[in-house]
Amino acid sequence: MIDYLKFICDSLGIQLFYNNNKALVLSTDVKNDVPILRANKTFEFCPESVAKAIINYYIGEEDKNAEEEKFTEYLNGSFNSVTFETYSDDSYFKNKVIKNLNKEKVKMNEDSSLVEYEIVTLVSKDYFGNKKQYTKEEPLTLSNSNLLEVEVNIKPLDTYERR
Repeated sequence: MIDYLKFICDSLGIQLFYNNNKALVLSTDVKNDVPILRANKTFEFCPESVAKAIINYYIGEEDKNAEEEKFTEYLNGSFNSVTFETYSDDSYFKNKVIKNLNKEKVKMNEDSSLVEYEIVTLVSKDYFGNKKQYTKEEPLTLSNSNLLEVEVNIKPLDTYERR
């Protein structure tokens, strides 16, 4: 199972804490300049659409009611007749996340050069210590369940045309 909420929070620089609080299922804070999202454990393996709705609820520009409706519907399937609430209006949290995103964009723009690599050698080793070296054209197949490790040696690919 994929924890989409954790994945999204990590990518946005948000520290995520799961709890068992059924009265306040979502809340935000900023401590030591780090945005924090507290979420009920029910959201741990929620669908991606629900995770995105939670994040958009706090930092998005869209209609908060539509986002709240998405995760509320998910919660209603998890909490039978429990009254819950969310804490939503935290502009400091939103601004901190957006500031972190802008810092990441600047970092990405500073070094946006991609380097392609060429596989020089590819060697597999099984549980019994048997090694097999593959050619560049030969695919690595996992049909042998004894595969223990794969050693890949690479070098930067020269992508410039020589004149």
